[in-house]
Amino acid sequence: MIHILQKAFFKHALNFVKNKRKIFQEERKLAGTKKGKKYIVVFQDEEGNVLKTAFVSDEEAALPPDVPEKKGESAHHEIKFQGWDKDISCVKENLVVKAVYREVPKEYLVMYFHENGKLLGTETVPYGQAAAQPYHPQKPQTRQFYYVFKGWNNDLSRIEKDTMAKAVFEEKNRSFVVHFFHEDGTLLKEEKALYGQAAQAPENPEKQADEVWHYIFDGWDRGFDDITEDTEVHALFTPVYNEYKVRIYEQGEASELPEEQSEESLHKLSGRQEFEKLIAERTCHYGDTISYPDLKKKGYTLQWDIHPETVTQDTEIHASWTFSNPVGKVFEIAGNRYQILNPSISNGSVRLLYYTENTSQVHVPEQVKIGDYYYFIEKIAPQAFCDCAKMQTLTLPNPVRVLEQKAFARCKRLETIILGNGKASRLHTIGHNAFEQNEHLKAVYFKGRRLKKADSDTFSGLKRNLEIYVRPEEAGKVNRLFQKGVKTGRVCVKVSR
Repeated sequence: MIHILQKAFFKHALNFVKNKRKIFQEERKLAGTKKGKKYIVVFQDEEGNVLKTAFVSDEEAALPPDVPEKKGESAHHEIKFQGWDKDISCVKENLVVKAVYREVPKEYLVMYFHENGKLLGTETVPYGQAAAQPYHPQKPQTRQFYYVFKGWNNDLSRIEKDTMAKAVFEEKNRSFVVHFFHEDGTLLKEEKALYGQAAQAPENPEKQADEVWHYIFDGWDRGFDDITEDTEVHALFTPVYNEYKVRIYEQGEASELPEEQSEESLHKLSGRQEFEKLIAERTCHYGDTISYPDLKKKGYTLQWDIHPETVTQDTEIHASWTFSNPVGKVFEIAGNRYQILNPSISNGSVRLLYYTENTSQVHVPEQVKIGDYYYFIEKIAPQAFCDCAKMQTLTLPNPVRVLEQKAFARCKRLETIILGNGKASRLHTIGHNAFEQNEHLKAVYFKGRRLKKADSDTFSGLKRNLEIYVRPEEAGKVNRLFQKGVKTGRVCVKVSR
């Protein structure tokens, strides 16, 4: 036994020496060439037997020999060549490379068939692995059904043998789209209905009335109880000649309503003890002229919420009354402007915004008529008399209570002001710079007793000395109110009975 081993060893050593000598000779030969550097690549099998020796130029790939498949297999595995133990794609030195073998799973054939038996294709799958199932077959639909691919009739999650798989389809009823359209083409509803079933119609549509006709919905242009295809359904309408009701209501206080007025003819207005009473009602046709009643109410302005001339639809027309002279409203009377302060119909008052009178003697009246009522003049606004170019004397009525700032500004010819007539004068306030730029002002007559407030600069900017004539009992108070002007000597308070 030892002899046999020694003999085998010496034989192997001799082959190794021969191979080394051959390699050395090839290297010397390669080193002596002038065409470029080359390397020797020796290919060996798994046991070290030389399969091929190749000369390879620097950084080029070596061409491997044909390697026989290694024998040996089990029920589901086999031994296969896997490559070489070193990289031979870019040779930069002499190499000895050995073949590498590995035990791998056997591959089995999976064949895919359509439901109708047609072969769809095949794939090879290693033992124990899942099939890729690369096919997704389809089945043509019929009028009633369509088909959904659900998978295969065999389990493909673990392949252990050659396998045939047949496609499985689920049958489903086809659905169809039903469109419901208005007569004008507007889409009212879109829904899907299964083959042979009924579609559900939308709510009955309406058609806008035109100038002469209104329209009644009259059904659909086709049935939709048995749907077998995509379907369009259109609404139908029947025209009817227009006939309208025109009702006219008047707003009034509850106390004004007659006892026999029916509840149906009254409309209560929320939040107020006011009602609307029906004063006219007519049945008309399109285009008829609407006749309005002649309504009047002292001190009020009539307003219609709408005022159509002709009949075009059922119409409710409401008459309401608004007070003609509300607070803040400005009126122009005979070229003069007034603003309502107190709208009372018995004791109302206004603010004089602008007054014009082309005379030297200007007398402002106690009251002014605006609409149906008279109003006292309570306030004089800034520069209210600036356009009274000839005015030298101005007489204000007793109801005037306030002279606002710069009330008499820019009255350059004004010489004399008479503030009310005796004790009845209600003037109690004179504003800042009320007499600004009154270059010729000489005298102010004030016989009232109610003056309480006056700006210290009321008479600032005077170019002349000013005399103020007051009642004896008012002299001390007036001196205090105008002390700034009194101290400078520009203002002199005098007593006048």
